[in-house]
Amino acid sequence: ILETVHVPSAGIALILGVDRILDMLRTVTNVTGDSAVATSIAASEGQLREVHPKDNKDQIKWKKGKKD
Repeated sequence: ILETVHVPSAGIALILGVDRILDMLRTVTNVTGDSAVATSIAASEGQLREVHPKDNKDQIKWKKGKKD
């Protein structure tokens, strides 16, 4: 089939090798864009909340003589 349209079969291997890398970049771009849009819409709707780390020093069980 490739020979009828004057495309060498060795060129297809090169194209497929390069296209795999480009496909990975397209996937990263797509996921990043989807995440950015979902985050901005959630922020505009007031559905995002701030995450604060919990201060749990009082819940830590210290070994004897190891308390800082």
